[in-house]
Amino acid sequence: MPTEAERLALLHEIRRLATSTDLGGPHFTTADRQLLETLADDLAVACETALLHERVGGEGSELRTLRRLAGFGLALVGLVFAGGAIVVHQALALGLTDLPTRPGLWPGLLAILAGGLLAGASRRDRRRTHDIALGTRGRLTACR
Repeated sequence: MPTEAERLALLHEIRRLATSTDLGGPHFTTADRQLLETLADDLAVACETALLHERVGGEGSELRTLRRLAGFGLALVGLVFAGGAIVVHQALALGLTDLPTRPGLWPGLLAILAGGLLAGASRRDRRRTHDIALGTRGRLTACR
C-alpha cells in the first residue's frame, strides 16, 4: 500500500506530465494535455476528499457515542420522574383516572420520548455514515 509521500509523488508526476512541454510533440495533442490536466486535478480532489472523510470519521464516531449516551441519560431521568409520579400516586391511594394530572408524569414521559429519539437518531446516523464509508472504500484504498 503506497504511503502518503508516494501518493503525492504520483500526483506531482501526473501534473508534471500534464504540464510538460514535451506533450506538444507529435504524440500528444492539446486535447490530450487537457485530459491529463483534468485527470490530475480530479485525482487530487478525490484523494483529498477521501482522506478528509477518513479523518472526520473518528470525530463523528465520538460525537455519535456522546449523543447516544445523552439520549440514554435523558431517558433515565424521564423514567425516574415518571416512576416517581406513579409511586407517589399509588402511595396516596388515588384512582388511576387522576394519574395524568400528577406533576411529574408528563415531563417524565416527554424526557423518555426525547431520550429515545436522540439515541435512535445516533444509530441511524451511524448506519448512514457506515454506508457512505462503504461507498468510498474503493477511493480510500486507491489514495493510500
